[in-house]
Amino acid sequence: MKVMFTFFLSILILSRINAQWIPQNSGTTNSLTDVYFIDGGTGWVVGSFGIILKTVDGGTTWYSQTSGVTNHLTSIYFIDENTGWAVGHNRTILRTTDGGSNWSILLSGSYSLSSVFFVDDSTGWAVGSGGNILKTTNGNYWSQQASGTTVDLRSVYFINENIGWIVGGQIYDPGIILRTTNGGTDWTSTISDTIGYLASVFFIDEDIGWAAGQYGTIIKTVDGGTDWFTQSISQAANLNSIWFTDANTGYAVGQAAGIYGTILKTTDGGTDWFIQTAGTINTINSVFFIDALTGWVVGYNGTILKTTNGGVTSLEEDKNQTHPDNYHLEQNYPNPFNPATIISYQLPVAANISIKVYDVLGSEVATLVDEHKPAGNYEVEFNEPYLSSGIYFYKLQSGSFIETKKMVLIR
Repeated sequence: MKVMFTFFLSILILSRINAQWIPQNSGTTNSLTDVYFIDGGTGWVVGSFGIILKTVDGGTTWYSQTSGVTNHLTSIYFIDENTGWAVGHNRTILRTTDGGSNWSILLSGSYSLSSVFFVDDSTGWAVGSGGNILKTTNGNYWSQQASGTTVDLRSVYFINENIGWIVGGQIYDPGIILRTTNGGTDWTSTISDTIGYLASVFFIDEDIGWAAGQYGTIIKTVDGGTDWFTQSISQAANLNSIWFTDANTGYAVGQAAGIYGTILKTTDGGTDWFIQTAGTINTINSVFFIDALTGWVVGYNGTILKTTNGGVTSLEEDKNQTHPDNYHLEQNYPNPFNPATIISYQLPVAANISIKVYDVLGSEVATLVDEHKPAGNYEVEFNEPYLSSGIYFYKLQSGSFIETKKMVLIR
């Protein structure tokens, strides 16, 4: 018994040492939907039932603020330590000018707002369901802008008072992208090539930006949104939020395989993404970084995690930065599975590879990967909602190397 206790204690200590996303005590089990910091110490979180939390010590302690509403709050934005806004369901818009000690209800109504963004202390936008866009030029009074669409708008981002983007879409429909160059007087709409909605958008300048959403989608533009191309992340995830600290380093968060909290990181502008150790089974809703290394994520069941080193553990550095010695195809996990499973593989050199799935008769049912990839460790999702239960085979091929494994789908 003593040996077994020591063994489990060692695992616990090792897990804590390797975990570079550290849990913080939020003091609530409410779902937390968004997080915003103005510096390394002062930040806010919003969530279900009108909850607003604040910290002044980087998240070591969080305390509740009185929002005055019980609606689900979805997004929060602060200009400085005093002035901020929060939006949510029932067209709720709240404003504070004293750091959240007091919140004023500016607006309420019938539809939901999902995202708010300000470029200064007076000019901001809020977007939501039914294609609704609201704008303010004094921080208090809001007016409607014509979006030209009735689909749900989920995220808004502006580079300056003129140039901005909005993304959204309905579940299972292609994502929509709106762009303005005159502060929202006119919006240009683009239907993306994605197979699901877009939940989050982020730009680092007028040209380079990313959007993320349903089915693990991440798309990128380098011309201000005129053209978008899909980046190959190959993760079994719905992504809720995306954030970049510079042109190369970024994070996307959500849920994988329906249950696991997911944090993805890229260090090459999104060409390659790898999973970080989140240490939670709760869906993650939002990510925010105050500098290159210090960031927070929030999610279901009061989840708040913080990193001060970009979230990378020594194990992840070994896994994602050291080239493997040989080709290898891992057993999928979970197995059996329903509806999605993750297949991991490794490449010792840059190569053209394919991963395909076959039924027991040898008929191809899906192509998961078919492209040139650098050496490294990768994961790809298999999720075909219309396949029947049964045994399937997945095959990795690169040149003369071939490896095949079996998996079981149970409906």
